Amino acid sequence: MKKFLPTIKTSGFTLIELMVAIAIVAVLSTIGLVVFSNAQDGARDSKRQSDIDAIAKALESKKTSGGITYNWIASTDFAGGALPKDPKNTTNYCFSVAATVPPGAPPPAPGTWTSGCPTGWTDVNAGAVATTAFGTTTTSWTVCAMLEQGSKVICKYSSQ
Repeated sequence: MKKFLPTIKTSGFTLIELMVAIAIVAVLSTIGLVVFSNAQDGARDSKRQSDIDAIAKALESKKTSGGITYNWIASTDFAGGALPKDPKNTTNYCFSVAATVPPGAPPPAPGTWTSGCPTGWTDVNAGAVATTAFGTTTTSWTVCAMLEQGSKVICKYSSQ
């Protein structure tokens, strides 16, 4: 009797098995995308921190011989011949100066901002504006950048 029954081929996958496999791939790709996005944010934040450090070091190297005032930095003070710029161009590297004699504390860090620079602060890449803002009486400075992760502000201050 068994001889005459049709045989069913068991090779291949069922619809349920295929759907489970697709769901697993979808979950893994979503996790990978989130991790990759966070890694990109972290890399841009590291670049911002590095740029702020480079700007601060360049500013300190421009301290006048008397050690009271600072001169502004130029694009020639940096590798590549350009002032550092935000890697995503969504916020700027901003600075504020003080001109008190004797030198006082540097300007305090601003709150968070979403674009441009906070009120009363100047974009590091503003060129003539930056040179004019720095002037010959600058005795202390603060330079800041806005990070993507956690929306926090990082700043470097003059050493005085």
